[in-house]
Amino acid sequence: VCLQPFINLHHVYDSKITICQVLEKLYKARWGIEDGVGSIIMSPTRELADQIFGVLKSVGKHHGFSAGLLIGGNEYDEEKDRVNRMNILICTPGRLLKHMDTTPNFDCSQLQVKIQFSHCLFFLLLLWKVH
Repeated sequence: VCLQPFINLHHVYDSKITICQVLEKLYKARWGIEDGVGSIIMSPTRELADQIFGVLKSVGKHHGFSAGLLIGGNEYDEEKDRVNRMNILICTPGRLLKHMDTTPNFDCSQLQVKIQFSHCLFFLLLLWKVH
């Protein structure tokens, strides 16, 4: 998985600005559904991921990008069927790792933007090593 530019997301209130930057980057790249995952926004908690997803739906409602919320508690099989058709993924580290390990053809090789809380990457790498 290519984890390119890192942008730290410290507060949900700041996420509107950050999400606008994601939308702008994908828009300028003429990103489409056939391009796959262009951005991953990783959150340490399901609750925060859900809030960020709400902000994305509000701010991005006039764009044609597809987005998915990948968190524990959601139906994994439904996520697995849709994950490769999403342009923007909002997820927790554990659920992202599960998709990286078990979802056929899960591909983030064209990733343009990755947003994370600083300790999420450490947690993801720790899970990957233990797994």
